[in-house]
Order: sequence, then C-alpha cells, then structure tokens
Amino acid sequence: MTMTRNSPPWTLIAGLLALALTTAMATAGLAQFADDTVATPGDPAALAWQPAPSPTAGPAADVGASGEALVVSTWREGTLRSTDGGHTWTRTQDPGVTTADVAFDPTDPAKSYLAGNGGIARSTDAGQTWETAVDAYLSRVMAVSSTGAVAASVQPSPGAPQHLVLSDDGGETWTTIETPYQGDAALEGLVFGPTEDHLVLADLGTTWVTTDAGETWIEQDTGARGLAAEPDGTIWRHGFGPFQRSTDGGQTWETIEDVPAVNAMAAHPEGGLYAATNEGVWLTRDAGQTWTDMGVGELSWQATGMVADPAEPDAVFFTDETLGVNWIGPGERGGFTFEGRSEGFTPAPLRTVETAPRGDVLLAGGLLGLWASTDRGSSWQHTGAGIGLTGVDAAAATPAAETIYAGGSNWNGLAYVQVGDLDTATWDTTVLDGTNDGTVVDLETHPADPETAWAAVQLEFAPSKVYETRDGGETWDPVLQLGANPPLVTVGEAVHAIAYDEATASLLAATDVGVLAHQANGAWTPLSASPQAVTALAAHAGHVYADGTGAELWTNPQPGGPLTPWADPPAADELQPAPHGQHVWSLEHDESLHACAPTGAPARGSCTDATPPADPTAIAHDPGEGTLWAGSAGEGLYRAATR
Repeated sequence: MTMTRNSPPWTLIAGLLALALTTAMATAGLAQFADDTVATPGDPAALAWQPAPSPTAGPAADVGASGEALVVSTWREGTLRSTDGGHTWTRTQDPGVTTADVAFDPTDPAKSYLAGNGGIARSTDAGQTWETAVDAYLSRVMAVSSTGAVAASVQPSPGAPQHLVLSDDGGETWTTIETPYQGDAALEGLVFGPTEDHLVLADLGTTWVTTDAGETWIEQDTGARGLAAEPDGTIWRHGFGPFQRSTDGGQTWETIEDVPAVNAMAAHPEGGLYAATNEGVWLTRDAGQTWTDMGVGELSWQATGMVADPAEPDAVFFTDETLGVNWIGPGERGGFTFEGRSEGFTPAPLRTVETAPRGDVLLAGGLLGLWASTDRGSSWQHTGAGIGLTGVDAAAATPAAETIYAGGSNWNGLAYVQVGDLDTATWDTTVLDGTNDGTVVDLETHPADPETAWAAVQLEFAPSKVYETRDGGETWDPVLQLGANPPLVTVGEAVHAIAYDEATASLLAATDVGVLAHQANGAWTPLSASPQAVTALAAHAGHVYADGTGAELWTNPQPGGPLTPWADPPAADELQPAPHGQHVWSLEHDESLHACAPTGAPARGSCTDATPPADPTAIAHDPGEGTLWAGSAGEGLYRAATR
C-alpha cells in the first residue's frame, strides 16, 4: 500500500551519504545484512536505522565519451568520470570550468575538452586530471573535428564580445579567427565541416559558414539551438525553425518533416543521427527518411547533451535537467531498454516508498519521477515514469511486480496514472479527471488479481474520487465520488488513502468523514464508530488501522470487528502494519515516526518514538525481507530490520 503526504518543497542537499556505522553496532551483538546494515530484534520500536543505497539524481549539462571513459559536466556535482559505462562515477580533479560542453578527440581517446564557465580545459588522461587551455569568463560552444582540431568561442570577460579560437595541436596553442558578427552573439552551435578550415556556427536567428578558417563567412537567416555532424560530414541543425540536414557543409539545407521538436543530437558512429525530441529519443540511419522511436517519452524534452555509447553504437547516452545521465539501447528481449546512469549523484527527494506484495521489487518516487530496485534495495534504476509531469506522489506494484502504477499531478494540475513495467521505457498515461485540478494521492493493487487496481484522487474544486481498473490500467472508472455516494459530504472533503482488507475482501477509503468500506453491491458504508477526518489507513491480517488530524489511532481488536480507539500517537500521514502481532508504525505530520504496540490494558496500545536520522517523508515495510524503509526529502533512504 502506498500512502502519500503533502511534501515539503524540493531541496536537493549537496553531498553524498557515507555508508558507515556498522562496526560499533556489530560489537553490540546485532545481526547484519549482507551489505552491512544492522538487523534488530522483533520489538517494532527497537529499530537500528542505517543509511541504505538510494535513488540519486542531479541536473547535468553534457556528456562526452571515448573508448576509455565517460565524462559528464553537472550543475551540482562538478565534473564526474566513469570507466564502467556510467554505472558508477567519481569526481575528477576540479577543472576550473563548470556547466560545460564535453568532447573527446576521435583520434586519441585520452584527449578530452571542457568548454563552459571559466573558459576551456583539456585533459590528456581521459578526464582524470585537467589543465586550463584558455582562461576566460565563458566559452559557449565547442567542436572537435575528425582529425582532432578544436574550435570554440571565448568571451574574455563579462560584457566583452565573443571571439573564436582554433587549435590544431591538441589545445597546446590557439589562434584567434575572425567572427562573422559584430559585437556579441548568443551562440548555440558549432561544428566542423569536411576540413579543419570549414566551420558552421549558429545562434538562434542566424547560421554562418566559412570554408577558409574565418577569412570569409556566408550568412544565412535561419538559426539553430544546436548543430551536429556525422562522420561523413553531414550536418544537422535544430531550433525554432525547421529541422534540417546539409550534405554540402551547411551551404544548403533540406528540411526533415514529421519530427517532433528536437532538444539535443548526437551522430551515430556508423552513420545516422540520434535526436532527443519532445516525444522520446529518435534514431535515423537513412538520412531522416525513416525514424525509430527508442522510447523514454517525455524525459528527452529536458535533454541537454547526447553522445553515442562507444561500446554499443546502437545505444546512446543523454544528459537532462532532472536526472543527470541516462542510457537507452537495445533490450535483451527486443525493443529498447532505458537505464538511469546517475548512481552516486545527490540523493533524490522522495515522496513515496512502496514494496511489491511478493518478489524483490521496491519502488521509490518523488519530484524527479519513479525509481525501482529489483534486488530489495541494493541498487536503483529510474523507470522513466513521472518525467515531464510534476513527479510521482503514489506508486504500487501488482503481486508479482509484472505491472507498475505511478500517479500524481501533471503540469496542467490534473490527476494522472501511468502504467508500465520494468522491462521497457514506455509508460501509458491516463488523466483521470480532465476538468478539475487534482492529484493521485494513493494507489492500491488487488492482492490476487493483477488486472485490478485502484487510485484515490483528491480534487481541488470537486468531490474526491476513487477510480478502479479491471483491465490492467487500460480503462478507469470512478467507484467512489464523495458527495455522490452515501454518506453525503461537501466538495472540500477529501479521500486521503485507500487500502484493501483481505479479511473482508473489500476496499477501504480514508476520508474526511471517516473510513468507508466498499460493499459487494457497489455501495460505500462507514465502518462502525470510525473516527472523523481520517488521513492514514492500513489493513493487515484482518486488522484495520486508521488515524487522522485530531483523532486517536483506531483499530479493530477482532478481525472484521468495529474500529475503536487504541493508541494516541501524533496525527498520522501514513501507517504501516508489522507482520508480527498487532503492531503498526505511524508516520506523523511532523515527519516523526512512532511504533505502536499493544499494552497490558485491554484493547489499548502505546506508541514509542522510532524516528530515523533523516526526517522521513514516506515509509514502507517489506515483510518478506523483514525490513522497514524510510524515505526522506533529500537525505536518502534508511532501513531497519524488523525481525
């Protein structure tokens, strides 16, 4: 069960979590997980919290690649380097250049360049160390030719005009060449043509071409947001005008029709073009006559840079403004596979954490989308869900995790559900209510029927609803609308959470008028003596738990019986039942966590603080592994063993 809460504003906290603390706790006689996190006894309050591997992300400016390494320039993490295809990253020596374009010399995989804030830096060891090649205020564009020549723009100081520099000795010396514009220009693209003297330069409104190293320039009244050159000299340009290609070094252009708006491009090493469009990553191998949609949907509309994978020409890396580094390439079962490759970046802010009913799958979602782990939290991959929207507020998996649901609110303020799986980069999106602002606050799957799921939707100017699908998310129908189903309520009253009670085979809804149970005849009825304004709900082994603002924690001492007051923790946003006895963990509005358990008094319980080191924003329990998970707003995941 996934229960979400009103999240604090997104703040990425710089720095990486250190995963240490195990030695001292091991000497205290506590058992340990295989990866050195610490197990605890069965007492639900005795939680030895440990930092765990977490989803990570961060905006990146560009990525470059050679057979030796990948180098990525980011906004927050600095310059990072990978030698295993982007699965792990290490910070390089500070190159003195930030938010940079990245390029490798195709004639020497050890030579690489950065051009950005601070000028131009170069490396002769595949990005391990850097030295200043041109000290300047800014370098906006850079290109490396097929023979290893380097060209770039240079702005010496703020307000000074940009000029162009050219090096044919690996950045040792630089020659200034004449620019085709007067004063300054907001340059967006630069590529070499067939020779080192042939350059194509563009800003948003104009393209310039020189075949004599800047002595003369041809000016064209069509600009570009980016340029790319194939190995055979074919040049592509994209911008606010038409998407075009040139086979004569940019002197004439052919318009390519029916391609969505392009945000970044990279040449295919064997001829062709990768294009990150507003509708996914597209690939052509026949000069733009036909295109293959490689997937990833709306993620690529935030693309900032691209480069082909040196180890797999039919795969491509691209950077974006949200996740960092991404990879998409041929899938093992056909089609294409998407993988986030931002391991080691800043921990992502999380709003929801979810465990699959069976299997090793964990889900974690938030402002930056939805991540999944298929090894019970040892590693994480972004699924591609939630991108291009406003994040993921709720998530759920079918019993065997064959189908994944993600929900929240899109940029138009409308509640959405996405349905997909962990093997593809494609997600089907359904807007559940197209007339009212709202969000999906909870998702629940049927424990025995993988085709049935429910979505709880809060609407701003209309009664809240619960939707149901019985065909795996292809269609959704409302089964509860507050104000239209008894008991009658006003528009402002909401559904906050849903849970499936296996003991009574019924769906439960936590609302501002109490806990409602869905009957076999389709009606909703209040549970006996249930509290008002219920914001958190859970069900396990016949026991139902409910809590809310100004209310005690209520439960039914006997499975199927009425709800009665049981304990008195602070008002809860989320409840997670423990598998042993009548125990429950309660995540409160103030981001504290309490463990509630029976006391000696009849039908009463007491609650003990069990808050992890980072303020929790979501919790989930994995009964198969015996682990309680806690997500945070930017300090990573924590976990504690519960048996």
